[in-house]
Amino acid sequence: MIVKKVKIAILGFGNVGKGVWQILQENSEKISACSGCVIEVARILVRDMDKPREIVVPEGIMTDDFEEILNADGVDIVVELIGGEYPAKDYILRSIRAGKHVVTANKLVLAKWGEELFSAAAEEKVQLYYEASVGGGIPVIRGINESLTADRIEQIIGIING
Repeated sequence: MIVKKVKIAILGFGNVGKGVWQILQENSEKISACSGCVIEVARILVRDMDKPREIVVPEGIMTDDFEEILNADGVDIVVELIGGEYPAKDYILRSIRAGKHVVTANKLVLAKWGEELFSAAAEEKVQLYYEASVGGGIPVIRGINESLTADRIEQIIGIING
């Protein structure tokens, strides 16, 4: 089996960001076997480089400079886990404009700026994934897109929060 390396950047290293890091580290073999991809966390954006953390990551991965994320060699996907409106919206849009796919769990940004972000993603021919922001991460979007393609769903509105 051909295995492709996919480099990601994680924006935010709070509870969710640390959880994503841990899942990617602990389940790397299973993820590779199922996806055919090796996921490498190339950068992690943090607010405070000096903050003590209980999770140790390799030297050189953490940064407090978003420009390093945009300019990092080969970062394919940006995972936005900052939350809130700003700077998250700006980081998502700039990542899209830089030709990077984006995954976000940010309900607020999607609710307020979704149309702009999805239009930018379409223009740049990148993906903006947001299933983690829906229904507590229950995978409903893919089910609708793949299993209900013959149905005509005109609109689904709402923010479901656990």
